[in-house]
This record gives sequence, structure tokens and C-alpha cells, in this order.
Amino acid sequence: LDKLRKARDEGADAKTLAARTYELMIEQGMTYDQDPDTGLLTLTEWDIKDNLETPEVKKEFAFLYKYGMNLISKGLLDTDDAKEIIKKGLIERTGKTPEDFDKWLGY
Repeated sequence: LDKLRKARDEGADAKTLAARTYELMIEQGMTYDQDPDTGLLTLTEWDIKDNLETPEVKKEFAFLYKYGMNLISKGLLDTDDAKEIIKKGLIERTGKTPEDFDKWLGY
């Protein structure tokens, strides 16, 4: 959140703000669970690498990955920036190579 605030306060352009927002979305999705009834966030108890085939885990990765691809297609995020954010925020958490990550998600 601090990186997003800093970018905003410094008058960053739309692409930078989109990148910082995307990073924050990934961090939230990977480290917090949201209660479906109350919307409250709690630290996740999932060990991601041990639960890669759990539908909820895979669904969260797929959503966040597709969100990044959508930002690229709308011109809000450069491809190289997206690759770096996805590598650090999603792929490294799985322990997979980028190629195996794509296969895992069905691409």
C-alpha cells in the first residue's frame, strides 16, 4: 500500500498507478482470505505450494493472472512490467518455471 500511496503522492502516471495497484491486488490475494459473508480479511493459513491443486488457490492465481493480461490489453500496463510483477508476485510463490506456470493454468 505504501508503494501505491507514494506513486499517487508523487503524481505518477496511469501505468505506474496501475502497476502498483496490481502488485497490491496480488499481495492481498496471496496473503489474505476474504470472508464471503462479511468481507473481512484474515491472514491466509494456506501453504500455497502444498495446495496448488486446491480449486480456490488455482482460481485466485488464474484471476490475478488474467487481470494482469487485461491491464496489458487495455494499455494500462506494459508487457515487461506485467511479466516482472507476475513473476515475483505469482510464479515465484508456486515454485514453478514460467512455462510450467502457464501450463498449470491451462495456457
